[in-house]
Amino acid sequence: MRKLMESANIGKDPSDLLEEDMVSVEFKSVKEAESFYHIYSKIIGFSVRKNQCRKNQAGIVITRSWCCSNEGLRRTKYIKSPNRVREPRSKIRIGCRAMFRVRYSKITKLWVAKEFRANHNHFMNGGWDKVGSTKKDLYNSLAAGPRGDDDLDANTTLTFLQSKLDIDPEFFYAYMVDEESRLTHLFWADGGSRFDYEFFGDSLAFDSTYKTNRWQMPLVVVVGSNNHGMTCVFGFVLIQNETTKTYTWVLQKFLECMKDKLPETILTDGCISMNKAIEDLMPN
Repeated sequence: MRKLMESANIGKDPSDLLEEDMVSVEFKSVKEAESFYHIYSKIIGFSVRKNQCRKNQAGIVITRSWCCSNEGLRRTKYIKSPNRVREPRSKIRIGCRAMFRVRYSKITKLWVAKEFRANHNHFMNGGWDKVGSTKKDLYNSLAAGPRGDDDLDANTTLTFLQSKLDIDPEFFYAYMVDEESRLTHLFWADGGSRFDYEFFGDSLAFDSTYKTNRWQMPLVVVVGSNNHGMTCVFGFVLIQNETTKTYTWVLQKFLECMKDKLPETILTDGCISMNKAIEDLMPN
């Protein structure tokens, strides 16, 4: 996200972007434009749907747009139908007009932003549940491995994480495997998390959900808060154990991911080995 903002010469916080900031911004591909809007949506705290797509005779996408998932209105005839067996689903489409549209330029051979509506007609929920690679996603990937339900198949999981780069060029992951090619440690953070840390990374908190998953591996969530007081997720870590050596690896990969930007304050749950790793790696 940071690279996209820099290449587009946008110097504003994503939460402050207006139509005049985005119109005429150029993207190298439709995928790059889509990646920008998906990461932007996670930072703001809304979900995205693909909207219109037009191609020319050569199969090149000449117009593509994306919209808030709350765009449009549900037809009342489906809600009030006397033949309805089930209760209608919760109302999602409430006429939100937020959207983003790009158009292909034959001259520059780039995709140019033609329309950007930033205003929503509903509450934004910050982005905790919009993190690109969630715990559930990862666990589903691990469970799909051919080695059996109780093994962590590295190839399957890493293929899954690598695929995240196709939609989020700023996605970052690092891992360790044992002699049987099973994952022992895994760190990951999406582009939105890295962008958030750049702006709001003064304070960190490490929240550990101790072995509550089926593989009995501690999950550590690295969090902070933004300028609106909302929770920001800076990264996730699955670890095999909670030794000082392990937490040193976690901190090293976190700093590598965040381009060595050090926080001013770190809050922990009192874990002695984690505190020792922090003292060794960040003595100041």
